[in-house]
Amino acid sequence: MGSYAGGELPLFLEAHRFHLYYVDLFGECIVGNVLEVGGGQGAITRHLLECKPQRLTVCEPDAGFAAILRDRFGEVAEIVPGRPDDVPAEAGSFDAIV
Repeated sequence: MGSYAGGELPLFLEAHRFHLYYVDLFGECIVGNVLEVGGGQGAITRHLLECKPQRLTVCEPDAGFAAILRDRFGEVAEIVPGRPDDVPAEAGSFDAIV
């Protein structure tokens, strides 16, 4: 795991019903060009991809988690190590930000 100080992420990975509930709340909005902020280990990322956005960009400030995301989703999503302001994009270029 990366240098993230919290201890809840392994538990969050297993919270499958929460993930489904969360995406069910706004899943219809996951269209076009989507930015996920703080992808962590990808618990929500895989559900966002199931919504079939045109493009998914995930930014993650923890380098270790960014590497995990790249290994898991690098072929189907753009993984950007860093904060939202590190994402190379123009204002208004995302249809949804999660």
